[in-house]
Amino acid sequence: MIMEYKCYFMTAKGEIWDYVMSRAPALQKLVNDFWDMTLWDYANLRYSFSGSLNEMRRVEFLKYTWDYIEKKHWKTIRENAIQSLMSNYCVSTADHHGPIGHPFFFQSAVLRWLTRPWEAIVNLCTSHVSLGNSSYPRGFVVHNKREPYLWLPFFSAKERMSPVFGHAGFKKKDVEKCLSVLSKHQSLFENSDYHSIKSWLQKNALSELILWKETYSEQITTLNELLWNDIFGANLPPLITLDGEKIVSELLCQHLKKETSLLKNIMTELSWQEEIENYFDGVSCCFEKKNRNWTYLFWHINADGERRALWRNNNTLNSEDATISVSLNAEALHKALKNGELIPSGLLMYTTLACYYGLTCFGGFAQGTYLPRIFAAYEKLAHKMWESVQIQTSILCEDMVLMRNEKGGIITALDMLLAKEECGIEKLLRNAKSTTLSDSIYMMLPEIARCL
Repeated sequence: MIMEYKCYFMTAKGEIWDYVMSRAPALQKLVNDFWDMTLWDYANLRYSFSGSLNEMRRVEFLKYTWDYIEKKHWKTIRENAIQSLMSNYCVSTADHHGPIGHPFFFQSAVLRWLTRPWEAIVNLCTSHVSLGNSSYPRGFVVHNKREPYLWLPFFSAKERMSPVFGHAGFKKKDVEKCLSVLSKHQSLFENSDYHSIKSWLQKNALSELILWKETYSEQITTLNELLWNDIFGANLPPLITLDGEKIVSELLCQHLKKETSLLKNIMTELSWQEEIENYFDGVSCCFEKKNRNWTYLFWHINADGERRALWRNNNTLNSEDATISVSLNAEALHKALKNGELIPSGLLMYTTLACYYGLTCFGGFAQGTYLPRIFAAYEKLAHKMWESVQIQTSILCEDMVLMRNEKGGIITALDMLLAKEECGIEKLLRNAKSTTLSDSIYMMLPEIARCL
């Protein structure tokens, strides 16, 4: 019966199903292995750490992460994040750093909370994405009566090419512009919903707690925690969305001060660079030499927030037009990282978090495909230093959907804030226990196809 349903289900998708599955092999494997399993059962099976650990490295990671959070965020965020990582050494590394709400990310966090309600949900979010990314990190997303979504931006379209990383925090005038967009579209909402959104933004985005923070990334972390708590209640485990590249920058700075380490050699050892280029070339989110896609080891970001790709020329990293040059030595890289002039690439993000420190990284259909390739490349480098490798499995956790509105739209965080009486724990649990993984992926097909 299951196989008959599966055949019908796949035929009903037609070309979009075939297209997505052909371009996302990790998703295809997920479907084959867990087709009729409910989201609840899948999450209980997969959403916990079950591998082996290098304990010294785990302790080192927790210490450096504690130090970073202590400098940037309040005490409860630091303590909740570290306690969660101590009990379950897992993070999501697929989210884009922005206000929670996009279908790819928000509901996946809800599912993690439902199945492990005793620990904080920790996400090390990607912040090198531009403000204009399709996941809309420059503001909030909410459904309304007539349009699929209303976008509420904190920054103008002129800044859409700037990355989230290092971007200055929004000011009072930016929030007022966001509120003016909402006011302009007031007729799209029920009167009570309009005033609820307006009131929440005024109370939180205009609070001194948010406005005094230096960077947008820091504001996002706090805003997301506040919104999560307002939806689900402060007594439930918090959602902690941290800037992944900032944390990795801190970790890499520590390695650059060491006499030797595998990560330091990846960044500075000239004799390793040709092998790195061979092993990682063409791996998504790392770099592609022929077509000059992505970047080599680091992105450069200037004082105006413009991000530039860098490419190796002997022992230096240069921009395409050679106006930027950074030496591949410990002193120069340490200084540039501390000054916020370099953003770690996907290569350094995943070799640091997943490969060296052994974190189990939750991700989506894309990460599930490229992370195993990064593991394989890293393993070859590790053998050069006679290091044993304890690589954790990449778990597909994102892209899971269990809540839609009456028109079939995937519910965002602001949607749930407006309808929290209708989206209580009982209904969320009921949906998680009745929605199969295949049904969930079906809901996400248009979003996934758009990204392939």
